[in-house]
Amino acid sequence: MFRATLCGCIALTLISSSVASAQRAPVRRPVPPPARPAPARPAPTPAPPRANPVDRANADRPDSGPPRPEGFKPITLETARKETARLRAAIEKLGERIKARKAEKAAAAGGAGAAAADEGQAAKSEPAAQKASAESAKEATPSKSSAEEKKPTLASVERENKTLRRQVDKLLLEVAALEGTIPARGAGLPPYDPHIIDSPTNADFCPQKTMEQLEDTMRFTGVPVGESPDQIAYEWTIYLTNDKRTKHVGHRVWALMKDGISTNTMEAAPGIVKDGPPPKTP
Repeated sequence: MFRATLCGCIALTLISSSVASAQRAPVRRPVPPPARPAPARPAPTPAPPRANPVDRANADRPDSGPPRPEGFKPITLETARKETARLRAAIEKLGERIKARKAEKAAAAGGAGAAAADEGQAAKSEPAAQKASAESAKEATPSKSSAEEKKPTLASVERENKTLRRQVDKLLLEVAALEGTIPARGAGLPPYDPHIIDSPTNADFCPQKTMEQLEDTMRFTGVPVGESPDQIAYEWTIYLTNDKRTKHVGHRVWALMKDGISTNTMEAAPGIVKDGPPPKTP
């Protein structure tokens, strides 16, 4: 905001004789020269922007709020590598759950025919968990072209984690379908997407839950967005919309995790209502 201050000082002196003498000639006083206008003041230099405006990494978020809870700093390479190990372990565990649920269904179906069909299907395609592990291992294999490429960086680890999260998201949906926890869809609604809420749903997103429980109830993975000396802040972004998906509003929710247990869950800055359908999940 530019502010202009105009300061002026006008002095007017009225002098009159208390005793006028008709015999005395009036004294002529010199006429002062007209006042020159004050030189224009240059516009003040605008103050530099504050040290931490809206984070550029926050540009694609559904609102303009802070990218992480107050008091948390961006994650470090060490935290990102721990997240890699967590995601790989989640892939293996979800693969085991899928295998167990399919075995239960085969047994409940009554017999060898269903079990054999399931075995044949498994033989035709590599299990998702093994495929995810193979892909992550391939990405994690350093290139031999230079010493710099052999050393992991935060960016390279984050790229690998993004790939692993996609695999975990697919497995979480498969587990939810096998366990019957996907909310029922009304007639004419698009296929279920855990990132979009356009009909009643059920979720148990509250403190004292493990990461496995939180991701099960949300049906997609959380993303570490900040860390403190003893906690990591994970974020889930969901979009609320109407059944026609003509408008949407994004909401970011955070879970503060300590030793694998959420100590607090909260909502980030309120979302901004926008026209059109929610963005597609990357």
